[in-house]
Amino acid sequence: PNVLTRTQHWLGRSAWYDHGYFHGTIAKLKVWHNKELTESEVMALDNAIPCVAGTFGSFYPDCAPCPVGTYSESSGSVVCTSCPSGKTHFLSTSSLASDCSHDSVHSWNFMGCSDGVPVVDETEGSDLKATARNGATCSTEGMVFDGVNDWVDLDDWLWGGATSFEVYVRYNGFND
Repeated sequence: PNVLTRTQHWLGRSAWYDHGYFHGTIAKLKVWHNKELTESEVMALDNAIPCVAGTFGSFYPDCAPCPVGTYSESSGSVVCTSCPSGKTHFLSTSSLASDCSHDSVHSWNFMGCSDGVPVVDETEGSDLKATARNGATCSTEGMVFDGVNDWVDLDDWLWGGATSFEVYVRYNGFND
C-alpha cells in the first residue's frame, strides 16, 4: 500500500526475534514523509566543520544544525532564524528562508534526554513520543544501546509515499 500505519517503530531492535540488537549510540532521528531527498540535499546533511550556513555556533566543535523550523543564511551564525508562521523546512541544515515549506517532518533529538522520560517529537503540534525500552539509556551523545536486548519504541503514526531518513549514529557493533 502507498500509506500505512506501522505498528513496530523500533530503533536498535530487529522485528525478527533472532536478528539481534544494535550496540552503539543514536544522537538524532529525523523522518521526512512524502519527501524523497535529492542527492544534493543528502550531501548537505553532513555539516560538521566548519560552521556553515544552516548551522549555528562560531566554529567547530560548537556547530549545531538549525532546529526544525529555523534556518541560518551565513557561516558563523550564532542563532537561527525562525521560518515564517505556518511554515517549516525539511533539512536540519536549512540555510535559506525559501527552504521553509509545508512538508511534514518528525524529529526526535536524543542528545541529553533523561532516562525514564519519553523523547517528544520536536515538530510543532506533534505529540509523538520515542520511549526507551528494556534498558536503552540516555546520554549527552544520545540514546545508548547495549547490543543485547534494548530498543526505542516510536509511537504509531500514519505515513506513506516517498520517505527519507536522517540518522546520526556511532556504530559499535551488531550482535557482538
